[in-house]
Amino acid sequence: MTEQSIIWVNVLLIDKALGKVEEKPKKSKKGSHEDKRTVFSWIRCLLLSGGLADAEISIEIAENDKELPGYKKGEKMTIKTEEGKLLMGNSFEKPPDDLITMTHLHEPAVVYSLEKRFNEDVIYTATGPMLIAINPFKIIGTMYDEDKMKTYWRIGEGIDMQKLEPHIFGFADAAFRQMTSGILEKKGGDDLAKINQAILVSGESGAGKTVTVKFIMKYLASLSSRKQEYTKKRRAASPGRGQKVMMQSRAGMARGKSWMAGAQVEEKILQSGELLESFGNARTLRNDNSSRFGKFIELQFKDTGSLIGARVDTYLLEKVRLVIQMPGERNYHIFYQLLDGATDEEREKYILGKLGPKDFKLTNQSGTYGRRDGVPDEETFEELIVAMGTMGFDDGVQDSIFRVVAGFLHASNLLFEEVTDDSSKLAESNPHLEPVLSLLGIRKEAFEEALCQFEIEAGGKTFNKTVNVEGAEKGLSALISNTFGAMFNYIVDRINSTVDCNVKGEGSSKKAGFIGLLDIFGFEAFESNSFEQLCINYCNEMLQQQFNLFVFKTQQDTYIEEGINWDSITFPDNVKIIDLISKKSTGILSILTDQSRQARGSDKTFASALYKGCDKHPNFDAPSLMKAKHKFVVIHYAGQVEYNIDGFVEKNRDEVPRKASSLLENSTIDLIQLFGKMLAPPVSKSGRTAKRPTAGGQFTKQLSQLKKRITETAPHYIRCLKPNQVLKPSIYNKSMICDQLRYAGVLEAIKVARLGFPSRYQHKAFITRYKFLSENGDISSDQIDELTRDATKQILAASNKSGSDDCFTAAGVQKGKTMIFLTQSAFELLEGLRAHKLESSSVKIQSVVRRFLARCNYVNDKKSIIKCQAYIRGFLVRQEVCRERERMGATAFQSAYRMWVQQRQYKTRQYIALWIQRMARGVAGRKRYKKLYEEHLSKLAVQKLEANSAILLQCVIRARRAKKAVEDRVAREAKQTTELEVKKEMEAKPAKEKPKKLGFSFEDQNEIKVDEETVNRLLKENKSAVLQVDKCAAIAIEEKTGRRKEVAELRKSLGSAHAEVAKSKQALVEVNLMLCDANELREELLRVKEENRILQSRLQAVEAEHKKLESESQPRKNVSEKNFSPYDTHTDLKQLDHGLYNIKAEGKQGKKELQDLFEALANLK
Repeated sequence: MTEQSIIWVNVLLIDKALGKVEEKPKKSKKGSHEDKRTVFSWIRCLLLSGGLADAEISIEIAENDKELPGYKKGEKMTIKTEEGKLLMGNSFEKPPDDLITMTHLHEPAVVYSLEKRFNEDVIYTATGPMLIAINPFKIIGTMYDEDKMKTYWRIGEGIDMQKLEPHIFGFADAAFRQMTSGILEKKGGDDLAKINQAILVSGESGAGKTVTVKFIMKYLASLSSRKQEYTKKRRAASPGRGQKVMMQSRAGMARGKSWMAGAQVEEKILQSGELLESFGNARTLRNDNSSRFGKFIELQFKDTGSLIGARVDTYLLEKVRLVIQMPGERNYHIFYQLLDGATDEEREKYILGKLGPKDFKLTNQSGTYGRRDGVPDEETFEELIVAMGTMGFDDGVQDSIFRVVAGFLHASNLLFEEVTDDSSKLAESNPHLEPVLSLLGIRKEAFEEALCQFEIEAGGKTFNKTVNVEGAEKGLSALISNTFGAMFNYIVDRINSTVDCNVKGEGSSKKAGFIGLLDIFGFEAFESNSFEQLCINYCNEMLQQQFNLFVFKTQQDTYIEEGINWDSITFPDNVKIIDLISKKSTGILSILTDQSRQARGSDKTFASALYKGCDKHPNFDAPSLMKAKHKFVVIHYAGQVEYNIDGFVEKNRDEVPRKASSLLENSTIDLIQLFGKMLAPPVSKSGRTAKRPTAGGQFTKQLSQLKKRITETAPHYIRCLKPNQVLKPSIYNKSMICDQLRYAGVLEAIKVARLGFPSRYQHKAFITRYKFLSENGDISSDQIDELTRDATKQILAASNKSGSDDCFTAAGVQKGKTMIFLTQSAFELLEGLRAHKLESSSVKIQSVVRRFLARCNYVNDKKSIIKCQAYIRGFLVRQEVCRERERMGATAFQSAYRMWVQQRQYKTRQYIALWIQRMARGVAGRKRYKKLYEEHLSKLAVQKLEANSAILLQCVIRARRAKKAVEDRVAREAKQTTELEVKKEMEAKPAKEKPKKLGFSFEDQNEIKVDEETVNRLLKENKSAVLQVDKCAAIAIEEKTGRRKEVAELRKSLGSAHAEVAKSKQALVEVNLMLCDANELREELLRVKEENRILQSRLQAVEAEHKKLESESQPRKNVSEKNFSPYDTHTDLKQLDHGLYNIKAEGKQGKKELQDLFEALANLK
């Protein structure tokens, strides 16, 4: 892909080619001022045919774009060209570290290059005099660790000359080196040398300005510590000097000063940032740790480069945030840190109990309590305590500060009751009233009087007037916001008193220079913009003007001073916008100040005066609809912003009720008394109360001082960019980046740097670097004209240009009074000529050295080759002699080997066939045996069942016979017994009483009846005995039947067990047979190995005999020119080698077969 094949095409041309319906944009006129964000409307394409000068070209979309999803990669089309809608692209594989080195420089090329670097986690990009930093919203590896800092230390000190990619550490190191160089130049007598440096960090909220300043401070502090260690080593090398230093240190200790204070300066400066973040940073819609104030940190250095102090100047703290927070935002971090991080003892001391952020109006208005970046407030509170201790805040001061913070939380929940329409009082039933009085050390009556009344001066007299509930609530909000602002200023003053070398009494004589770090708010444009946004945007306008002067005017002034040919470039200037805001009498802030000074001044009167005084200004607009809503638009350098006038006058006055300041002055807490004095109105020399400066006037004065300080320094600019609005990593919004680049003036700065002369050399440095390009070969220090002319001719020749009229202008080279200026193209060509010259010279040197080394290697190689040839030829001749002797032996060996191989193959196949037959017969026999055995078992079962049935029948028949026999026997015995008894009775009676033959007597009848009863009784007993015998017989039969069933089941189980045992015995027999076969195969394999070993021993014997013959024979000289091969004439050795290879192959095959057999045995087992 060539550079000419890549182009950037505007979406409008592609839409026309695709036939998409395009809405005609409304004509922008004065009065229509919606917030129009830039949409990135360029697509990267391949140029298939035609050129930019043609009417039509064919293109192919090269990449998909998430922001333009309707255009797919690979889509081809023909478009009509229009001026300004087509741009040439760059074909680099990797975007350059410096954007001004790109061949084609324009907006889409810059945005695309930054995107590629961002996707590769390269967030820093140089742009001539500036550094662009894109916030990645994540931690990138070791980008800021100590090893990275050491790398830039070494480069800055000249120890390491490698070229690294742009980095914030390199930017800070460059500022530090320029400061130290300026100190040395000033010591050398150069009064014009700029010592002081300023690093200006700007960007939108959430772009990473605060973090960037932190890393710069960290690097400079570490660099200072490194300088101190180096200085100590140098002093230790000189005994007298080291002794003097030690004496001075002991003297300092005797005066009560810590001689380690210098070593603690770096830590104090770094800890001051944590302190300011807690009281001055808050979560906004765009950033979780947004600085709601601007600051200029002055890092003070000695002439040795050691950091000895610092000073912090703050600008425009956003006090309105204390009483009003938008949805999705938070109040200042300190309130949440105290509520989440305070211990139980501290919560009891500050009367917080179990209350949290949801319980106070100061923290619950927005419904947002946490941070999206996951930083816990509890941990930051612990870091705050450490920072306060490091900065010298003792326990008493810390306690007073936290009492004020807790008092503000309770005060925000206070309520007022209406007494009359124009008067009010504090609600005494409110549970937060007593904590406020206790924490702030004030009386209830004075507190109520300060909030519910205000003083009016008229005719030299003071009158008190009551206020309604709304006025009392406003007074409470003013008290909280102004007291917090006083506390913030107090903290800043304490930090300066701790680290500022001037305030500490060390004197300014030790301060040789400083590096200023400006971290200030970027342009702001919300849905509703008020007085704070106007001040912030005015500050950015001033800084943008300073940036324009540095980037644009400074370069032109330099060219004019050097006396070179230079075409002036028109650059954008925002002087009109600054005049609109701050011009005396007619500026917005001036009109606002006049209205704020008037007793009856209000937002309505300010609006009327503003519309009347600024309506004709080209950068001001307020149509009728906006005037009705008290709004106006300012067309800033960064875009149009709509402001709402409501609250302008009150915020600009920034008044504190006189009784409120007196209330604080009468507090029982010393720190709160100090806050009251800070809020008290100033007193003039005559003793009268002077007018308090307005917020706008005070801010304008601070900006003027800041501008003056920056003008006196050498500025370094860092532009921080925010890649997306959701504050998430790996998301790059091209439209946002394009907006920020345009608003920050980055594109204009790059263009000017490319149009001008970015490369400059002092005359001496130019001669040192390029003197060997001269035609004379060597140039002295006073022959700069000759060297410049020769270099110009070579540049023209290399670029195929003609320079008859003005060769220097055509070549891009200009000779100034003290410097040589080169355009980017001329510099690249000159560097290429220099590199080519160095390369050609090095090639010549290398060729000579390589020829010498090659000659030496050739001589040594020739000697070695001759010796090797002698040995090789002798060896070949000996081989020729031995070949004939070996042929017969090799033939015999081959025949024996082939026979052995065939026998082995036959035996193996025979064994396998027999084994397979045996296995098959065994399987068939086992199946037949199993079938016969099952038939035999069934016959046995039938026979056993028949036998058991016969026995059972016999048992039943015998039981019945036995039963009948028993019954008959019992009957007989009963009859016999009866007859015997009767007979005995008859015999016992006398003869006279014998019965007559014809009948019985009455007594005889009775006796007979008795005998019959006895017989009947015996018969019944006999029957019952018979029944019992039957029952016993039935039970016996049942038991026999159950026992028989159990015996049958046991016999069946026994039969199955016998069958399993038979199967196991058969399997065991088969396994034993297989093991025997395996043993036979193993023995066969061992026998093969033994034969192989014998053959190898025979081969070794043959080789030994060959060696013996070689030692006995002498080399033949007449075969020196032949290239013999050991196998040219005899094939027996070939066959022998082939036989050995077959032996090895057969051995492997045998091992594989044996392994398969073992696996089969394992499966059978």
